[in-house]
Amino acid sequence: SGVHRFGMQVETDGDKVVISSRTSNDDWDRRMNFHVFQLNGQTLVFDSELLALGSIESKVEGFDYKFGKIYTVQYAENNGFSQGKVEILENQDGNWQTEDAFFVTNDIPIPWSDHVYTQIEVIGNRIFLGSTGYFLATSRKFPVLNFEKINDEWTFQNVFYSDQINTADDDYFGSCMASDGLNLLIGAHMDRPGDAPFPPGAVYFLDTNTLKTSVFTSKAPIFYPNPTKDLVYFKDISLQDVKVYASNGTLVLHTQETNEISLANLPNGIYLLRAETVDGQSQTFKIIKN
Repeated sequence: SGVHRFGMQVETDGDKVVISSRTSNDDWDRRMNFHVFQLNGQTLVFDSELLALGSIESKVEGFDYKFGKIYTVQYAENNGFSQGKVEILENQDGNWQTEDAFFVTNDIPIPWSDHVYTQIEVIGNRIFLGSTGYFLATSRKFPVLNFEKINDEWTFQNVFYSDQINTADDDYFGSCMASDGLNLLIGAHMDRPGDAPFPPGAVYFLDTNTLKTSVFTSKAPIFYPNPTKDLVYFKDISLQDVKVYASNGTLVLHTQETNEISLANLPNGIYLLRAETVDGQSQTFKIIKN
């Protein structure tokens, strides 16, 4: 391994600075180095480094540095779909070692599972992931994924989208993110409201202090059957609002009936069901109509 493209990304936390580089100039080799420095005035004093994280198959795309830990986001292409991974590293007596990790699996309820997650932002016990691209040639709204550490396990909570109704264009929502430790700023440089001829872009503000731990953390489903031919029943949860979206983001069904809904009038396919509880928490699930 070597050090190439030094300065690809720079992150700071207090008086520590982490600068990334690649191990090779070859684009197919996405292994990443991390160089840690102590900031002394205007001078960087070498502290430690981690070389050649990742592999040819598991490509390191981006990182964040918080609480003395390096949070990395990686992906591996699998038949046109992205198998994402977050790996958290901690310095133990001068050696950077993996402290924790979790996978971004294809069963997360979003219309497309081919996004390449390259952006990661850590706020407290939450991790937000953003994407800068995908494999399949289908335009869509970009998702930002929210994970929270609950009982020592990183758990998917919900997904955020831009509030623009135009779903036919790539908005690149989450292609860059920044935070002040509490609030999350989400860039969407191709965001195009309504019939605007050109995308002026936008930046969204998310107050993470208002987020609640999702009640949808149980592995048992809150609705059944899935797949379904007609009726969907809800169980063991108090809902106040249910919306169903087509795979392109179009709202196709909205009801306050929270015991059951009918998909009989919808064509067969994959849909997103967004359920909101009586205390305002929401989650999105993937459901199949056949």
